[in-house]
Amino acid sequence: MIIFNKKFPDLPGLNPNIDPKKGSEHTISVSITQEQIKEFKEKWNLDVINLTTNALRDEVYLNISKEISDLAFKKKEKPSKHIWDGPHEINWDDINNKILMLVTTYNSFHDTPKNDHTFIITNLKLAILLQKQNNFKSIEVTSVHAHGLYKIGMLEAKKDDIYSKNVDVYVNPYLEWKNNKMAIIFNKFWNWEKISISMTAEKTMAPKQVLKLKFNNKKINSDVYELINFENEL
Repeated sequence: MIIFNKKFPDLPGLNPNIDPKKGSEHTISVSITQEQIKEFKEKWNLDVINLTTNALRDEVYLNISKEISDLAFKKKEKPSKHIWDGPHEINWDDINNKILMLVTTYNSFHDTPKNDHTFIITNLKLAILLQKQNNFKSIEVTSVHAHGLYKIGMLEAKKDDIYSKNVDVYVNPYLEWKNNKMAIIFNKFWNWEKISISMTAEKTMAPKQVLKLKFNNKKINSDVYELINFENEL
């Protein structure tokens, strides 16, 4: 996805066919004082406006990441399902097969495009353990943008099953290490667009760069799964 001509990794569930103009409006701003503008220019010859624009880009990415994760985990709604109940030694091959089975079951009942992906959002601990699977294809993570969601790779689909789909795995860096949950998203459900960006200045306040955007999300098909009685293997 592109934010002010800067390339960011695509976030899970992005659907360019959804009209963002029908979504809700959000405002994001970054403040800067006149003293900061003067000091950065005089001491380091830095373009403070450009720095705040970069900060605003990152803030947009972080806010959209948070919105997606909140929707996927369905806060304040039904409790998570159990994908592992322990307490005997965990079998990651079994969990991997269960994940692919869930994806296959969903796709067999829904008309999903052949190149469509399913998505997992989880914490770093469970993501590392998923990476140990033979069908996991890693990607190089060059940087983590604004501490938002970032993709580490995918669980590849079963080649002999027409309903099996690749599962992109994303890490939410804000999920605690002890959190043994993963959200599985089965559809692409959101889109966004920038409305405007402007600089505002009032006599009694620091200047602000203000961005307005539209975020439109359709119904998200996701379930949250939890590993019960799971001891840390790392």
